[in-house]
Amino acid sequence: MPLRSFSTTLNLPVKTFNQKAGRLQTRKVRDRTYARPFISCSIKNMPTITCRFLPENPNNRIAAGEAIDILPGDLFIHTPMGLTAYLPTGLFWNIDQRASNCTKPEPHRCWRWLDKPPNVTVVQGDCENGAGSISSYYPDGKRYHAFLWHGELIDIEEAAENHDYWLTLSVDDRSRMRALTPPGKFPWAD
Repeated sequence: MPLRSFSTTLNLPVKTFNQKAGRLQTRKVRDRTYARPFISCSIKNMPTITCRFLPENPNNRIAAGEAIDILPGDLFIHTPMGLTAYLPTGLFWNIDQRASNCTKPEPHRCWRWLDKPPNVTVVQGDCENGAGSISSYYPDGKRYHAFLWHGELIDIEEAAENHDYWLTLSVDDRSRMRALTPPGKFPWAD
């Protein structure tokens, strides 16, 4: 399913050498090569999404005017942002970047990923916030909250609302999900 895209501008921090000051300096550079594909909200309520790894950054092809197939769960390396996942909300999760709810001032990694794409598992990094999950919103305001485990985006909200979906998860995943979410999130016992 080729997706339409629109171009957006990011202010990316870039280190440059300031000759007058004689030191490295960080400045923001406008990057117009980044494009955000949009998707319809018809893919909501897909509780588990299997990831695939794209060997090439799809934004390069979008910038070249090519139609691309990018699906929720697609993983790719976006330089300089690192490993990136495309979410069903139509937004990108830059796994190697700082979390939006991070309060730690010094440089660190909010998330860490294990294994090689597409079989990635994302865990909590050096950050106090979160448990290795991602939270995003659909345009209509519905929350998407998921873990990326074993190369699959697992929807926490859907698992909390849909007992049949909960039962499709492995016993280990159910146990881990209970341990990483607030008490009472899942109204049923195993």
